[in-house]
Amino acid sequence: MTGLAKIIKEEGRGRASVLLFEKAGENKGVLEIFDFLSKSSRTLMIEMASISEANWRNITNDLAGLLKINSIRQASFYVYGDGCAIAQSYYLDQPKVVRSMVLINPSTRAHPGHMSKIIDRLEELLPLGLPLRSSAKGFDGRSFLQRIRCPVLIVLTPSPTAFLRQQARLMESGLPTSWILQLQNKSSSGLFDPEELFDHISVFQQIPAKSPQKNLMINQETNR
Repeated sequence: MTGLAKIIKEEGRGRASVLLFEKAGENKGVLEIFDFLSKSSRTLMIEMASISEANWRNITNDLAGLLKINSIRQASFYVYGDGCAIAQSYYLDQPKVVRSMVLINPSTRAHPGHMSKIIDRLEELLPLGLPLRSSAKGFDGRSFLQRIRCPVLIVLTPSPTAFLRQQARLMESGLPTSWILQLQNKSSSGLFDPEELFDHISVFQQIPAKSPQKNLMINQETNR
């Protein structure tokens, strides 16, 4: 392993949860989420180096190595911001390990530049989503969303940017079993109210990993 991902905290017992975040990213609320998850599950808080086109594969491999060393056979993943690209990459490599994912302010790739966002918007408007960009070295999950079969809760914090709203719509339409949650309340930190998120996570955790689309009652409750 290259040291680009490391466990900085572990607490709790029972079914495993992985809280994944990028060191350089916007991570307000991470500690509150960790405390909530560790009350009912064995929770690993994993910090990743800043994600780039050059290191995303090594970060994914380091994550896989950490989970294997710590005997994680299946876990629910809770991921923030640009780290969501690594969660998608890891799922494609190890789908049996990922029971479900909660992706907060997610993107299909890490740190897209201003021009990439403009091209995204143009591609969205073109017939059949005609691609304008040439192949890039960085991970881009847009082509792989249909392969991510676990339950996914897409969470947007209050007042999301236009780009985050576009990414949420893209992921909802591409992921086979996904739900979108728009948080309404802000905390004293100015980002989001953790308790509001925890209420919805508690419902989402009840969705079965197999045939989740059949559980209409939880589907409706999660989207209320």
